[in-house]
Amino acid sequence: MRSDKVAFSLVTERVDGVLVKKLYSGDAWTSPVPRDARLIGHVHPNENAFQVLPSTQDMNMVNARYFRDLMTNPNANPVPTRIFWGPGNTDNTIFYPGFGKTPLPGQGG
Repeated sequence: MRSDKVAFSLVTERVDGVLVKKLYSGDAWTSPVPRDARLIGHVHPNENAFQVLPSTQDMNMVNARYFRDLMTNPNANPVPTRIFWGPGNTDNTIFYPGFGKTPLPGQGG
């Protein structure tokens, strides 16, 4: 991973009515994602034992987005997102919104 600890987030969002993918960057602790965008995945550039797991902030964000979706559509399905923590095809963790969820490590991409 990068030594300068830059965080990236990949999202889909609408621009002029067209669905596009956009890449946002930030420091090792934040990477801004627009409120109405769908988070495809983000990096955890800090190498430590928790790098592969969603943080409390990660879960708060995906839960808030899912619960907003439920308010407009009670049948909304939870949408997964990923944490990219290494250079390999399976160096990522898939996780879903919800309380007490266990991530699915290394499902590839």
